[in-house]
Amino acid sequence: MSALSITTSAAATPLTLVVGTYTGSGSRGVLQIGSSSNSGFLSTPALDLSSSRGKVTVSFRAKYFSSTFINDGSSVVVSCGNASRTVALSRTMANYTVVLDCNAAQGQTVRFATTAKQKRVLLDNVALYSGDTTVTAASAPLLAMSETGDSTSRVITGIADTTCLVTGVTAGGTFTYRVKALYTDGTESGYSNVETVTLRAQSGDLDGDINMDGLVDVADVTTLINYVLGLNPSPCNLAHADRNGDGLYDVVDVTALTGKVVGK
Repeated sequence: MSALSITTSAAATPLTLVVGTYTGSGSRGVLQIGSSSNSGFLSTPALDLSSSRGKVTVSFRAKYFSSTFINDGSSVVVSCGNASRTVALSRTMANYTVVLDCNAAQGQTVRFATTAKQKRVLLDNVALYSGDTTVTAASAPLLAMSETGDSTSRVITGIADTTCLVTGVTAGGTFTYRVKALYTDGTESGYSNVETVTLRAQSGDLDGDINMDGLVDVADVTTLINYVLGLNPSPCNLAHADRNGDGLYDVVDVTALTGKVVGK
């Protein structure tokens, strides 16, 4: 059997190259598997397919052996674990892609084998990728968006855009979120870092929001002071200005609002 030289190459995002690209070498410029008197095989090093749930994409160039007086008319059996595909070859070099769904454990190998003696296979440019690289975002069915949970915790799946509108959350609340990607081959990424977002209340809906900016802070105290002094600030939401409910807007209300701001 001819030796193989190994050249690594990058895989298509988001899939990961698990072994590399094998380029055959020998008297015919490719690797010959099998002979006139024996069958043959090529086996890769052990692979870890746990991240792709046992799916591996195998691409290669191959043809069956032929000469002026000999025509083997061969097929090649590509296998991984209990999964296998028999690929019928032609007399000229062609590109082939096989997706195998085998056991998602470490230590799996991909094997190329002839079907019998005198069924020689010429093999070249073998590349292995974790997952199913034949599925593209354009051809994969989109998940229907669904949402479960309540006002404090949500799980949203099937987001097919770069943004997602979440409704029914509490105004003025603080929320944390994290996301992960579901790839078209069924594998998943890990969760992102956790991000924290504080939502502003709608203007006028938040108790103490005198200046109607969606926050309750020292700016509201200033607005109320200006109103008490007769400076007619605008905007000025008096619905939340009478802090003690006596029907007046005075220093007592300013003191109460200040206590609310500094006491949060």
